[in-house]
Amino acid sequence: MELALNQIVNLSDRQEAYYQLVDYYLNANVEAQIDIRKKWNWGTQWVYPNWKRLACCFSETYSPKKRITALLTAVSLKDLNIPDWRDELVGIASIYHSCLLAKVSPEEIFERVASASSPETAKFIRDFCQRSPKDKSLEAFGLQIVLNADGEQEVHFPICVLNKSTIEFLQKNGNPQEQELLKILLEANSL
Repeated sequence: MELALNQIVNLSDRQEAYYQLVDYYLNANVEAQIDIRKKWNWGTQWVYPNWKRLACCFSETYSPKKRITALLTAVSLKDLNIPDWRDELVGIASIYHSCLLAKVSPEEIFERVASASSPETAKFIRDFCQRSPKDKSLEAFGLQIVLNADGEQEVHFPICVLNKSTIEFLQKNGNPQEQELLKILLEANSL
């Protein structure tokens, strides 16, 4: 088991390595799942699914369900060991709405990942599904659905949706702080 895990961690294709790790983790026994969470992230880079494109199919290697499951599994792997749990909450909201766009059951995916998680993280994941529709709505998290150039729907934070004329205006006329913010937003929008 340790050999297989080491082979996954050392794969050169970091995206494939992450997907293999997710499969390994979700199918491992409880002791192995605990060990994987303790060792997270093995001091290596992982390539996660693009959170905005989880429900998309065009130019994607994996199905929406597999990418959604993989990204939610990152919450389990991190085991809420993050600076601000609210960031994870907004991320989970985005994942939840991607499930709806992809026409896959959020409850099924959330339960599968929760069942592999620590008790605290499992509660965090399950509690999201138990929220009232209003409390898990796009509006409650400041999210919106955007149609991309391929005609597919993506989940976005409105601040990350910039049109060409706004970008050009800020590049030419923005003060240094606005230009720096624009640079950050454009970098974040390319992830």
